[in-house]
Amino acid sequence: MGEIKIALKKEMKTDGEQLIVEILQCRNITYKFKSPDHLPDLYVKIYVMNISTQKKVIKKKTRVCRHDREPSFNETFRFSLSPAGHSLQVTHT
Repeated sequence: MGEIKIALKKEMKTDGEQLIVEILQCRNITYKFKSPDHLPDLYVKIYVMNISTQKKVIKKKTRVCRHDREPSFNETFRFSLSPAGHSLQVTHT
């Protein structure tokens, strides 16, 4: 459990639309830690899903932030597709 801070943007290009997802940071992440001094290795997964079929169309993930409870990622992902008809699933691991 926890919070993921993201930014979303839609750009119009000559060759079509682009969806831009920026993963900024995570905070208030709760885990069952092995010991109080054990910190997790976290990353964020992004799935672009087709709304009508509920199938995952694209999967991306951030780099792993080692031993950090509140990592800052500041990573940008570009998807060359129209946001209409698609949904995002964003999770941390």
